[in-house]
Amino acid sequence: MAFAERRNFAIQHKIPFDPNLRRAQIVAPSVLCLERNFEGTVSLLQEIRDTVFTGRQPALLHLSNVEEIEVAAVLALAAEVYCIRHTIGKTMLTGTYPRNKSVLRAMDRMGYFKMLEVVGDREATDEHDPDEPHYLKFFTHNRAEPEIADMFVESLEGNLFELNALARQRLVGALKEAMGNTDEHAHPEGTPHLRMRRRWWMSAWISPSHEDLTVAFYDMGVGIPNTIKLGEFEAIINALMSLGRWRFELKPTDSTLIAAATEYHRSGTGSDERGRGFTDMKRFVDTCDDGVLRVISNRGTYIYRKDGERTVDHRGTLGGTIVEWSFRHGGKVELYDAA
Repeated sequence: MAFAERRNFAIQHKIPFDPNLRRAQIVAPSVLCLERNFEGTVSLLQEIRDTVFTGRQPALLHLSNVEEIEVAAVLALAAEVYCIRHTIGKTMLTGTYPRNKSVLRAMDRMGYFKMLEVVGDREATDEHDPDEPHYLKFFTHNRAEPEIADMFVESLEGNLFELNALARQRLVGALKEAMGNTDEHAHPEGTPHLRMRRRWWMSAWISPSHEDLTVAFYDMGVGIPNTIKLGEFEAIINALMSLGRWRFELKPTDSTLIAAATEYHRSGTGSDERGRGFTDMKRFVDTCDDGVLRVISNRGTYIYRKDGERTVDHRGTLGGTIVEWSFRHGGKVELYDAA
């Protein structure tokens, strides 16, 4: 980019202009959120991949103008930056801090800067608001860790929820399966061009003002729609159509394929293992006072609530999978096996 072009780009996007800078300029949208700005958020992730990971061009990521964030979107961004810093080099992608102090403080408490081994702005991040969410800082691993799931659930008991034995077992199991799915399904052998195989990223947060818990997982795999075999999908859809829940589609969209995957165990067409986690997540949503399961994979979004489910398809692609699970409940969460 020529000198005048770089200067005009800086003016247009309201970012600092450095005449000596030779890095590509990547500007994050003001709303970094998959729910409210899916296309803008996934476009940012794709630009990072294309410029730095594929194009091998050093870049500066401008977070200066970010005014609104969502944990799942920041988790996906952190994963992209982590991938580059650990596969190509830490100097290939640098960045600026958000000007918005509350956004900067939230990203610091989420663990964005810690995961990337970057020091946050202490003046902003040392402030404390008792109504702000409490975060389990971002962390990542490349295999299922039952101990992590068990310790996480143990930390919730007595602080937010009381669980009966089966509810605790199912909650731990759902977390373990979310980790295990990355290893077993997200990175099929022989698939080219996958980055950081079998690695997953996780976050969780508790909102004191709403008394609810949210857990989010992200992986950079092929996406749920690409892991369902044709025979499996046909069996699921046939079962659901017989119940009047899905219309026939000559070419199922990503969101329909995600919805089918979450039904793989519930419909009775799947194995005893695959899909168990989604089944348990839905049971928690149905049992608790309020809750939602949101699954975003490639170009599709599937949302499940106790009063119904919804699918949305997008133009851009996430390029992986996010499973986000929220629930709120007053009193003890009790699950029982069907008689």
